[in-house]
Amino acid sequence: MYHGQYHRKDNDVESIPVAVKVIDITHDLLSVEDQIVRLFHNELYALTLLAKHPHIIHCIGYINQLQDLGRLQLVLELSSYGSLSSVLYDVDVYPMLPMSLQIAWCLDIISALDFMHSQHMIHRDINADNCLLTTHLHVKVCDFGLALHQDTTTENHEEESFVGTKEFIAPEIFHGHIAKPSSDIYSFAITVLQIGLRLHPESCSIVPMHRNQWTPPSCPSSPSAASTSPPPPLSSSSGSCSPFKHIQNQVQLRQSRIQDQIIAMIQQWKDSMTSSSSSSSLLSMDSLLTQLQSLLIDCLHYESNELNFESVTNKRPSTSTIHQLFSTLQDQLGSDPRVESSDDYIAIQRLEHTIQHQQQHHHQCT
Repeated sequence: MYHGQYHRKDNDVESIPVAVKVIDITHDLLSVEDQIVRLFHNELYALTLLAKHPHIIHCIGYINQLQDLGRLQLVLELSSYGSLSSVLYDVDVYPMLPMSLQIAWCLDIISALDFMHSQHMIHRDINADNCLLTTHLHVKVCDFGLALHQDTTTENHEEESFVGTKEFIAPEIFHGHIAKPSSDIYSFAITVLQIGLRLHPESCSIVPMHRNQWTPPSCPSSPSAASTSPPPPLSSSSGSCSPFKHIQNQVQLRQSRIQDQIIAMIQQWKDSMTSSSSSSSLLSMDSLLTQLQSLLIDCLHYESNELNFESVTNKRPSTSTIHQLFSTLQDQLGSDPRVESSDDYIAIQRLEHTIQHQQQHHHQCT
């Protein structure tokens, strides 16, 4: 990824800062050239379709130098402050993140996701690494190479259904099912935990992360430990080698832990509400946060004793339902905390200045 300046043809004076995503297809990548080109065109198509949304990265154009230089370039608007995850995980540099800002970030992401789903587009890799921060700390969802349009025939995507960042992949995908909007909702809920508790994703995943955890070592049909392909769909057949039986206890423990994490995050947000607020306002926020707690648990719904994944995913709420609740939460807090009239505006300005300082220091070092 490179920084650059874009000059419009009709305006030689003004330019805008851009990020240039460069894909060099070197000799050792020739064997997967078709796949790389398909992902590039996939991202370009998705960004063109979703160009109108304020929380989706804007594509300015592309440069195809494949024949001459073996290179593809995507020109994107510049999000100056890098990935959201870089702020979330650096607790030493950014020790305090106001609850109002965390909720605003969640609202930015679910707003973008709601729009994607309204356009029949599934992202398939929602996480804080794929969310960029602009000046004034707004979020832009990016990285649409794995995005899938729901009108695309299922058969064309059977072989690539197991894609995404492993800690955010919904359980049904691990079992060979094709991604649906509900799969993005699962990923979003993990991302909310990333934002609210500043957790690394491996700390809040329901399903076992390693391929060889899905089948017991003694099972004759187990793949080698080196296998990277997705596990086969579970069957309801009984037997000592059933992968379903093998992971059932692990998944139940993980689900119990993740529900505890959701409860802890909501309690942390409740505790951060100022006592200066009116009692009716506090009661209203408390009620809304309790609703959010239930909603997030539903987003991560996974019952290890259910083999009918259609019923499992149908229990997850829609993006519009989640979007509405986060909007109501922000309204109840008064306003977007990134606007000057907000109570948290000064704290957020300090945070932005710290990010700017870190960016300058990084550029000087590099």
